[in-house]
This record gives sequence, C-alpha cells and structure tokens, in this order.
Amino acid sequence: MTSKGWTYYPKRYKAWRDSVGEVLPGLLTEAGLTAPMEGPLEVTTAFVCVRPKTTKLQHPKGDLDNFEKGCWDECNGLCWVDDCQIVKSHSTKRWANPGEDGYIEIHIRSAA
Repeated sequence: MTSKGWTYYPKRYKAWRDSVGEVLPGLLTEAGLTAPMEGPLEVTTAFVCVRPKTTKLQHPKGDLDNFEKGCWDECNGLCWVDDCQIVKSHSTKRWANPGEDGYIEIHIRSAA
C-alpha cells in the first residue's frame, strides 16, 4: 500500500528482508561475486518454502511476482546494480520436501 510517498511493509516481510540483507553479502563472497554485475541479465529463481503443519494449498501462498520483487530488491547493489537490468527471467515456487529446509536459489548470467 502506498501513501504519502512511502510503502508499508508488514513486520514479517521487513524481518525477512533484514535477514536476507545480513546473509546475502557473505554468500556472494563465497560464490566469488565481488561487485554487482552490469549490463542486461538473465535470472532464474527458485523459491522453496517450508510447508506449514496444516495446509490444503498445493503450492505456497503468495503471488510469484511478489516473491521475485522482495528477493530481487534485496539483490540491488549486491548481485546487480539494479533489477531493471533483468531482461529475461524464469521463477518457480514449491513446497520443500519433508525434512528439507526452505531456501531461495538464484542463477544469474549475462544476457548480452
């Protein structure tokens, strides 16, 4: 929801973004990415969500584009300069298998 030039983020979403902001820089260093990528990019993203103890849903709740937005916004300035560089994308979301932790997997490559 936008009002008076700012966007409201629920507490859970803000907590998620804060945790990603803490972990992502170290993961990028481990992966060998020392500076944000430039130019047009192709991004493949997989969202694997822990299944609640009780749900009738066949797949995780939430629009896939909202999953992408939160993730890609956190990657701005770290993985790429800005997510407007993404010219091609493929994303999926699914429940984690029993005993599997939830995670996000991102593959980035130049689209030039």
